[in-house]
Amino acid sequence: MRRRGGPLTCLWVLWTLLTAQPVGAATLAVVGEPDNPHHQELVAALESRLQALGITAELRFDKEWPTEGEATVTVTVGTEAAQRYAAHGVTLHTLISQATFLRLYPAQRERVSALYIDQPVKRIVQFIAITLPERPVGALLGPWSRQQLSELQSATTAAGLALTTEEIDDIAQLDGAVARLASGGHTLLTLPDPTVVSAKSAKTLILGAYLRNAPIIGYSQAFVKAGALAAVYSTPAQLGAQAAEMVAPLLTGRTETLPPPTHPSRFSIAANYQVARSLGISLASEETLAHDLKAAERQQGE
Repeated sequence: MRRRGGPLTCLWVLWTLLTAQPVGAATLAVVGEPDNPHHQELVAALESRLQALGITAELRFDKEWPTEGEATVTVTVGTEAAQRYAAHGVTLHTLISQATFLRLYPAQRERVSALYIDQPVKRIVQFIAITLPERPVGALLGPWSRQQLSELQSATTAAGLALTTEEIDDIAQLDGAVARLASGGHTLLTLPDPTVVSAKSAKTLILGAYLRNAPIIGYSQAFVKAGALAAVYSTPAQLGAQAAEMVAPLLTGRTETLPPPTHPSRFSIAANYQVARSLGISLASEETLAHDLKAAERQQGE
């Protein structure tokens, strides 16, 4: 007579089925700072977006790199993690500027890609055209950001804005550059570049522009809080959702390669209304500005 399993055996089998990882299940390794709130926000959004897409994957978030062959795809969060890149596996770098990524990977990028933290130049220029259409644009460029000069020229021409540039190689040259652009009534445009915007240069840049009644368009919420007029930026949550969409095809086995490096598709607006009042500038709400910029981008895409 054949023995049947008792209730405990049935429960064991059920538990095993529910908790076992599928054979060949995808693994997503995230390398960053688990204690960093911005990194936590990005990873939470990445995981949430993957779930919304119906993708099941084991996600491991750690400061250390996975061993070779351990992960289907690796996502780094922040510049430090990207600089510690272990040269194996398919890797997507996030929370990294375009200039930093291109400096780290000047040529061979077969197995790596990036979701830049900085906005496309065309979007920033379009934002200036919406908020300050009567002013010429004065771009402060350093060794890193001057590589985007041709892109900036094309974008301002398309938007019908006059462009003047000041190129500096040292922080000591910053105040003079700000003074020259401010004297021409320019809107000061800054792009990610440590020579132009850093903890050392922030006071010189912001105070120099403010005293000369020159509005600054920045690229981060923190910069706006410090005294810039406004910025187009992407939150860690917005970047996390887009990162999920970039790695999803690898996790499902539809492809073995990442899409090319790209700028954020989702964005927000930050505005400093106290600075706006001091400069005599009228700004719509952040929500309205974001809506208008998205509408302008859709219209350009048609």
